[in-house]
Amino acid sequence: GVSLALAGEAEGAPRSPTRGGEHDKRRPRKRETYAYDRVFGPEVGQEEVFGEVSEFVQSALDGYQVCLLSYGQTGSGKTHTMQGAGSGPMRGIIPRAMEQVAAYCAQQRTRGWAYEMEVTYVEIYNEQVRDLLGEDAGAPTTRDFGRAESQSGLEVRRDPKTGRVFVDGATRRPIDPADAAGGAPPPHG
Repeated sequence: GVSLALAGEAEGAPRSPTRGGEHDKRRPRKRETYAYDRVFGPEVGQEEVFGEVSEFVQSALDGYQVCLLSYGQTGSGKTHTMQGAGSGPMRGIIPRAMEQVAAYCAQQRTRGWAYEMEVTYVEIYNEQVRDLLGEDAGAPTTRDFGRAESQSGLEVRRDPKTGRVFVDGATRRPIDPADAAGGAPPPHG
């Protein structure tokens, strides 16, 4: 794994001023260390990134719960990593994952298996939840993370039996991965 040490200030340095200009004496700044399985630099291509996460797609096909999260500052490439561009080598994780799902389904159909699939496509940004497949896909909904419900009626829930977390009220759209052209269905609007 890769470890990154992040600190707002060096140990023993004066504390940062608060909004009123006074130093916050209540809580000293401390060094935080985070561990990552892998950090990708700007020189890494979409194929290499997907190579690292494709096993998660297979795990989902095998019945395990999987979540891929793209996290970073504005402009760092989260959307590009997930969606990519076009149908060539610049396509991102989502279209590549759909290709992997389509190949798996085609293989299993030759063995007599049948599948019904549906997708939801949500974005959480600055504590706002957006249903990217919904009728009002362009309008973000405020989400108070202290409460379970957003203004639009979308609700983040956890199934008590399975532990699965999902966004209740998000648009669910049936898909056939073989017809999905290598990606999730486009938002309608």
